[in-house]
Amino acid sequence: MIELVASRYRVLRELGRGGMGVVYVVEHVHTGELLALKVLNAHGASDPDATARFRREARVGAQIKSEHVVRVTDADVAPELGGAPFFVMELLEGLDLEKLVTKVGPLHPDVVVTLLSQVARALDKAHVLGIVHRDLKPENIFLHRRQDEPPIAKVLDFGISKFLRPTAGEQTGLSATSTGTLMGTPYYMAPEQARGEGDAIGPCTDVWSMGIVTLRLLTANIYWTAQTHAELMVQLLASPMPPPSARWPFLGENFDRWFARSCNRHPGQRWSTVGEQIKVLREALDGQTRTNGASMNAIVALLGSLSSEKNAAASAAQPLQRRPSDRPPSSRESSEARTPTVTAMVPHEAATRMPTPMSQTTGNANLTRTANEARSWNRRRSIGATAIAALVFVIAVVVYGQLVARPSASPATPASAELAAPASLPLSATTGTIPLPPETPNSIVVAPETTASAANVEVPVPTRRPSPSARPTPRAPLKPPAPVSPAPTEDPMRP
Repeated sequence: MIELVASRYRVLRELGRGGMGVVYVVEHVHTGELLALKVLNAHGASDPDATARFRREARVGAQIKSEHVVRVTDADVAPELGGAPFFVMELLEGLDLEKLVTKVGPLHPDVVVTLLSQVARALDKAHVLGIVHRDLKPENIFLHRRQDEPPIAKVLDFGISKFLRPTAGEQTGLSATSTGTLMGTPYYMAPEQARGEGDAIGPCTDVWSMGIVTLRLLTANIYWTAQTHAELMVQLLASPMPPPSARWPFLGENFDRWFARSCNRHPGQRWSTVGEQIKVLREALDGQTRTNGASMNAIVALLGSLSSEKNAAASAAQPLQRRPSDRPPSSRESSEARTPTVTAMVPHEAATRMPTPMSQTTGNANLTRTANEARSWNRRRSIGATAIAALVFVIAVVVYGQLVARPSASPATPASAELAAPASLPLSATTGTIPLPPETPNSIVVAPETTASAANVEVPVPTRRPSPSARPTPRAPLKPPAPVSPAPTEDPMRP
């Protein structure tokens, strides 16, 4: 589990996942600035072509000096991630245009022209540097919310861009894509991309994509009607392209003419630059009959509400303070609550799904986890008490069974009851005992220590069950006692 990347970026939470990498929100440990860190996943790191595209994306973001291209601030390899490459870029707040259209529907023509004019400035700078994006789509245009200014559009993901001129560490064209290789998103790719004609790809390829993107933003629909990939390729390469007003009459004939030049199947017949393309778009949309659609004010309000929800979710995601009555957290829970972590994605290893730390969960999830822990702790405590009570009950039953199994003792013979002793067993004066009669194995005969007569007293001994572990103690053989003469009796009348 990794807490710091390159010893200077503290991982806070996961922001998103893509085909080649994962993006995290990180904090620079020295400046405290919040940034976005994109790291190549294990699958991409094992592919040399994917690694080349990943490094190209970082390099292009640093080369194009435009506020409408996401700014890249750092790029390196992380020893903590097994040498996997990563790059750091500015943290954007907002949503991409695809999500925006999904939420609010078609955009107002003025909003479309404003946003695409900003995209055009970024693409024209890239084309001057010999860089073709060739994966332009609403998902790769991000609407960034600013504090005191209107939101602006930023172009993302130059991962499959093509370099028309050699640069340091690059070859002409994309090394990962040779002739015949299909790169891009089918709905927005140009015919030369679909045919895999690498030599024909240039700035006009981005012009085609801008025409399809514009229609998507104005109608919240896709131009193509194909249901399968094969049908899409037929419509893209061979089928006649009907004018957009045939399906959306409010667009008008001016827009039809603009769209026909933007999406001409011959690259040389398209607009020469994206800037010129969007300039004519503004004129084409002035005469359309429909003027409704999501306005910029509505979009700003939506971005504000999304920001508030995001901040509330981030606040609720903080670990809850435990009450003194709760059990102390384990070392694992303490480490999870302190700092979110990221699973190292080492090349040539299976991709591991990143665990969700406490700071990534919502407040309801934290509350649910705390309640579940309390119920689990009470359940274990109840089970322990029940087990102790059951053990005490078993011990009591065993003791009671032993007491019941022991026979009750016979009543003792009173000391005043004198029994006649056999004449053959006289009392020994030396030992004070008499031999044990063979016919009474459960009785012993003792002589009183002090008595006025020589009468023998037999005391019955209660029968006891011998213990299984007790072994009988051997007795020494008894010797017959010597006969004792009776003591002379004094005459009470003698003086």
